Amino acid sequence: MSVRKKFFLVFCFIIFDALLLIGFLAIKDATEINKLKKEVDSLAKLDIMTDDFNTSIKTTGKYADVEKVVKEYLSGYSVGVQEVSKVVSDERLATILSYNNYASDGPNFDSSLEYLTTSKEEFNNKIDVLLDSIDNSNMKKFIRKRIKEDFYRNLCYKLLTRDSIKESLYPTKDLLMKTKVKMNNVYDISSEVLAFLKDNQAYWYLDNNEIKFKNREDLFNQYDELISKIK
Repeated sequence: MSVRKKFFLVFCFIIFDALLLIGFLAIKDATEINKLKKEVDSLAKLDIMTDDFNTSIKTTGKYADVEKVVKEYLSGYSVGVQEVSKVVSDERLATILSYNNYASDGPNFDSSLEYLTTSKEEFNNKIDVLLDSIDNSNMKKFIRKRIKEDFYRNLCYKLLTRDSIKESLYPTKDLLMKTKVKMNNVYDISSEVLAFLKDNQAYWYLDNNEIKFKNREDLFNQYDELISKIK
């Protein structure tokens, strides 16, 4: 066999092996990406309020890194939603303008007013973080800090904005903004009501589970108007 023929055969084997390797890698990549999509779709079925998104990693290599970032982001988002929900459903806030609170903390309401200031600040900090997290540019920043290669960054972003995730896990930004407005209204009006009662403590009293005003219909009307803003 001539040297030229041997060289040709060796060259053919090299090309064949390279094609096999490329084919194997392409199949492996397609398999890993398919695993990622299925895993993300399974995450979309979890309950954002109760479930743990840090489930076991199903993929390998760089795809495992992508999967970890996806789950880290969704886990952080879930925690944020739960923290906001706890503040919104806080029993103390729900009863801040109740007869029992008037009786226990009135007429100066120092504890209640301090609570409203602190709780409002806490709520706004938490919901602002949540709103920032679902902003596309901030989502990309989150990914860039954790993944270096553009291909895997883009893949991670596509997974986090996959329809199954958007439809089942992300409340709309508009809904979060409306919640923020409503909650701040509750905080502000509640503070205004208690400040009003504190300033006019000589003119109101509690009787038979009701708040009453001493011959001051104007004060009662002001109080009633403030309460109506929350209702």
